Amino acid sequence: KWKPKPSPSLDSDQLQQHYSDCIKLSTENKINAKNAFGLHLLEYIETIISEKSDNFQVVGCTIDAGAKIYAGRVDAVHSDMLKMVGSITTDAAAVSSSQGSNNADDSMIEGEGEDEEVGKKKKKKKSLCEGRTIEKNLANIRQSFYDLSFDVDPLLQKSARQSDEQCSAALISYNTPMKNG
Repeated sequence: KWKPKPSPSLDSDQLQQHYSDCIKLSTENKINAKNAFGLHLLEYIETIISEKSDNFQVVGCTIDAGAKIYAGRVDAVHSDMLKMVGSITTDAAAVSSSQGSNNADDSMIEGEGEDEEVGKKKKKKKSLCEGRTIEKNLANIRQSFYDLSFDVDPLLQKSARQSDEQCSAALISYNTPMKNG
């Protein structure tokens, strides 16, 4: 859907107007995925910051607005990619279901019409949509204490005990004052 647009060549008055519009949208939190590609603050951020580098508040607001624009662009690209992946998976599912229906067509008797085939496809779609989302039997959800507990490896327990003993012995010998001779 979106195509990267070449940033327009703006003179100083247009750039100042565009900058003030971007800052206004940023302070109102109105920068989103829909309008992020229409705001060209990122293309001119170096020029704006170099002109106003003595005022840290202006530079900070500019960087904040630029970050919001960039985040909006990332969100737009991300949502487009998710739509594309979703269409690929639905296309793949349609292809696999059509291959499955082709195999079913081979086993069908020759006298059956296409109406029955369409009816079968509709029934498949209904069965996929009809699913229980809330479990009504609480026994299926609850776990017993035994399910939550786990067995510890005996070799791990033995090596942990030995490690603890060695560390304790080392601490005692290190902290015990010794006399020479």
